[in-house]
Amino acid sequence: MRTTITPDGTKAYVTNDWNATVSVINTATNTVSATIPVGRDPFAVAITPDGTKAYVTNASETVSVIDTATNTVIAAITLGGWGGEVVITPDGTKAYVIISDDATVSVINTATNTVSATITVGGSPGEVVITPDGTKAYVTNFDTTVSVIDTATDTVSATINVGNNSYRVAVTPDGTKAYVTNFNDDTVSVIDTATGVVSATIPVGDSPGEVAITPDGTKAYVTNYSDATVSVIDTATDTVSATIPVGKDPQGVAVTPDGTKAYVANLADDTVSVINTAAALADPVDLGPTIIDDLVAKFMIDDEWIVIGNRGFDWWGGPLPLAIQTSEPTLAWGDLTVRVAATCTVVEDVRIDEDDAINLISSLTFATSGQLMGVSTAVSIGWAYDPATRSVTATTVGYFHEGNLGVLITYSAAVLLRYDEALRMAFELAKQLQGTVPQRPHPSSGLRSDTDELLGFTDEVIRPAGTDLNRYGLNDFEA
Repeated sequence: MRTTITPDGTKAYVTNDWNATVSVINTATNTVSATIPVGRDPFAVAITPDGTKAYVTNASETVSVIDTATNTVIAAITLGGWGGEVVITPDGTKAYVIISDDATVSVINTATNTVSATITVGGSPGEVVITPDGTKAYVTNFDTTVSVIDTATDTVSATINVGNNSYRVAVTPDGTKAYVTNFNDDTVSVIDTATGVVSATIPVGDSPGEVAITPDGTKAYVTNYSDATVSVIDTATDTVSATIPVGKDPQGVAVTPDGTKAYVANLADDTVSVINTAAALADPVDLGPTIIDDLVAKFMIDDEWIVIGNRGFDWWGGPLPLAIQTSEPTLAWGDLTVRVAATCTVVEDVRIDEDDAINLISSLTFATSGQLMGVSTAVSIGWAYDPATRSVTATTVGYFHEGNLGVLITYSAAVLLRYDEALRMAFELAKQLQGTVPQRPHPSSGLRSDTDELLGFTDEVIRPAGTDLNRYGLNDFEA
């Protein structure tokens, strides 16, 4: 799934790789205005500078040419292999198409819609971009290099070493820098285009994929495929200034010509996240303190079993404390959003083999929270084993802004379910992991030997299903 926006900013073209179509989104209303049949498994799309044509690469070894006025296919160009990324020169005369299978780039004459040249580049090329002056094309190769093409001669003029599995690249509007995502390094390499030297390496999220730069050149937006976030890079300092939660498995990202919005295509969700790129919102509200107050009230916590901290609290609902913390607000979904994480350390000093521990934790299912969370994509739950600390944690995470505060009641219930399950499972899980249960005393009240009565509600609303490590099954909810 890839996204490209027309030069006038009125339309976004999104490839739908599973049903051989391209969706056209009206950016004023954020609705789909047309669906265009193209070749098999369409991958990437590029639009000519005058906005009249869109070039779509397909797995059927063709490029579909769309007339954007009528949103119909007017030509199909045959390639020498599976077409990947595509980009068009600033003067609109050429389109450069990645052919990853044979490590080449095909050059299309847009006047005749025919292939005019084939250029050999590095191993498994991923993306190609053109500098604003049109003199160079940068091609990322999965073999940790970037090939630089002289567009006047359509030959490779330089090869630059970057990070592991270099994936995508974007050039700043002034042409001075190229930003390359390194998928397996979780970094972005910054290339000085004048010298051809890597001037900075920036740590970002997990499995960085696409990258797009704002029209003013001040920010670079990087989609992180494996952790469902977008990293925002300040191009003046080449550091990450914000991390924004989006949909699952984000891939394509594009910024509107006026720089006010970034559209992110989420592969696993079949959604597009719209990011407000503005530095601040009118009357911004930090919901963190309000959410913490609301959770304390919902949990009816006694003063003797709570410790309030900065943007969160620790609650002794049993022998194992539960830590709830809110992040600083970050722009996402067009609003200020806070991340709320409830974490309980269940086992420490795990002594079984690391792979066995990971397999055991991965196999844990928590059907109660899983069913409950079906009503909201803003909340997620999970178990995690950290090999560095040899500890196991149970975590419930939610993302909240002014538009979804109604989900907080669902999040609260999920926290209680997960915490109750963690307390019940702790000793049996520690036995299987050959670890210890980290019972910690409250600073003033000491070790809590009982369990808060609020946590007992799980036995009132959920019917236990057996005596396995996870006591609940998929059909255990009762009215």
